[in-house]
Amino acid sequence: MYTHQMPTKVYKIVLMILGMMLSHSGLAKADTLSKISTKRFSYATVEYSDRQLLVLAGNILLRDQSTIMKVVASLHPTKPVYLWVTRSGGGYVQTFNKFSDGLKNFGKRKFYMIVDGFCASACTNLSAMANHTYYVEGSARFGIHRTWAISPKVVIETPEAAAEDFARYGANGDWFRSHLYIFDKSYQESTYRLSDQEALDSGLADEYITYHELDKIFGESVVTEVLAEF
Repeated sequence: MYTHQMPTKVYKIVLMILGMMLSHSGLAKADTLSKISTKRFSYATVEYSDRQLLVLAGNILLRDQSTIMKVVASLHPTKPVYLWVTRSGGGYVQTFNKFSDGLKNFGKRKFYMIVDGFCASACTNLSAMANHTYYVEGSARFGIHRTWAISPKVVIETPEAAAEDFARYGANGDWFRSHLYIFDKSYQESTYRLSDQEALDSGLADEYITYHELDKIFGESVVTEVLAEF
């Protein structure tokens, strides 16, 4: 039986065209998502031709600072980084602040955040610090409280100081100053849960996004893996 084979030269040209098409879509260099877990959080990174994705689930404490900064150091130094948080109850404030500085590579790259699930306490600092924060419709939710030490009952700042912190991080300071009740002590353990509209008005989120839109940014297979693994 005779089987027609494509000439080698033509075959190479076809591969080159396909490669250019994939490169144009930004998905050419995407790798399979590989989940890595520590005691308190899990993460995965995926690099594309023009951007990179860091998926994070869990809390980050002071003892995790060296680990999370090593993860940040492994990222491409200039490609924009998307931090996709599927859930995080927060952690140590200064660790999250250093995490944000590292994600921005001290001004050398853009840092975008995708909130997909519960993001509370110090996690909300990141959403305020990001260059742009996407809020997944039907899934994302912010939890706010004042900074505490040792126990949620040991509050170390006033509502006014907490509002100024968010303003300094990049959120809508006027909104927080006029909504000081969200920092009431009654919310210290359970957190005040922002509504979808409050998430936008407060400046913690910049725009809504859907899973379908995330498919277009990162590829359907990667989004499917994130939803299944994290």
